[in-house]
Amino acid sequence: MSAAEPGPEPNELVTLLAHPIRRRILRLLLSREDPVSPTDAARTFGVKVTGLSYYFRCLAGAGAIELVNEVPARGSVRHYYKPIPGLAELEMVRSTLESTDGQRRPGEG
Repeated sequence: MSAAEPGPEPNELVTLLAHPIRRRILRLLLSREDPVSPTDAARTFGVKVTGLSYYFRCLAGAGAIELVNEVPARGSVRHYYKPIPGLAELEMVRSTLESTDGQRRPGEG
């Protein structure tokens, strides 16, 4: 995206898409209309929420997703995210997520 548009720079986007967990999170966010929390993603993926929160923050920090809501939950705060507008239309994102759909590398859980 250009400097006038929000979102990750192309080099940063390549780095974001290189990690399988970040790709899974992006696929999940792009497949849903409602915002998704790391807790929601953990339930969907069948993993613990601890590590996923970090990857959501990485994606948000890079500008690929945005925090849209915070809800108090059991003495904590649940953060809800959505992909930035236009993310799904970026050819690099579409082609990477489609070409790696369901693929796992050795050591990927």
